[in-house]
Amino acid sequence: MVKFVRKTDGSVEPFDANKIINSILKAGGSESLAREIARIVEEEFADREEVNTTEIRRVILRELEKRDPDVKDSMLFYDRLMKGRITFEAGKFLVVRSGALYLGRNVRDIGGPGLTHLDEVRALIEEFEEDMEVGGFREDIADRRSKILIQAIKDSSMSDSEKAEAIRLVNEFRKKWNLEPVS
Repeated sequence: MVKFVRKTDGSVEPFDANKIINSILKAGGSESLAREIARIVEEEFADREEVNTTEIRRVILRELEKRDPDVKDSMLFYDRLMKGRITFEAGKFLVVRSGALYLGRNVRDIGGPGLTHLDEVRALIEEFEEDMEVGGFREDIADRRSKILIQAIKDSSMSDSEKAEAIRLVNEFRKKWNLEPVS
């Protein structure tokens, strides 16, 4: 039975299935889906005492792809926004610490994980707009991603006035696409 998890920074911590469950819930998954995937992760690594976070992440993404691809999309967006991880093939990811990244029509400067200033929010809204215009987003995906963005704004290190302006900008986007404003 898996007892320990080796994190990407090399540290080791006790395995906690509740972390998997909470991640899936934050991404918009149901409690039953979250518990089922946590159980699958535990079963997949039952013969090992230690597993790394990348291996766990691959199983979670694989199972979400099978069961609820929209929740997988939300989890990947949350990871990008809050942890600075860009996922590509087979659940592997790239941590973007700083630099330029091509996203749609724009090349954006990517700082560290999380939001630190209003320009990052503006750039994400531009990206959302492009995705809506070219049909890359369905309304429910735009709804879920913009709600995740609002939560990230609330959890950010921006000043209160920047947070208020950022939430106003996100709600302006939501209104344009016939989504209810979120506070």
